[in-house]
Amino acid sequence: MPWVRSGYCCQCGECCENSGNPFIHGEEDPRRSVLMRERTTKLERPNACPLLTFNTTDGSRTACLGHIGMVPEGEEDPYYMSGCIEWPTVPGHIENFPSCTYSFVWEDE
Repeated sequence: MPWVRSGYCCQCGECCENSGNPFIHGEEDPRRSVLMRERTTKLERPNACPLLTFNTTDGSRTACLGHIGMVPEGEEDPYYMSGCIEWPTVPGHIENFPSCTYSFVWEDE
């Protein structure tokens, strides 16, 4: 068995802010939601994911506009639901993000 992740997203925003816009070279990617297409032209920070916002009302540093709990149930962003909800998958994904609260253990088969 591979790496097993535990923990939760602490909403530090380091991965979303520093990993960049996942669609920077795929403007026609069908997974892009209407929200992502609209926000690509008005990013709050250069190269950040279009779903990342620093304008939060709950005191957290950042928020994902497609995240479960940020939008009404059933309106979650399809990109978030297909990728970010499962990422990071290996420790190397977060090695440069000191605020990240995820942890990993290797489980042998």
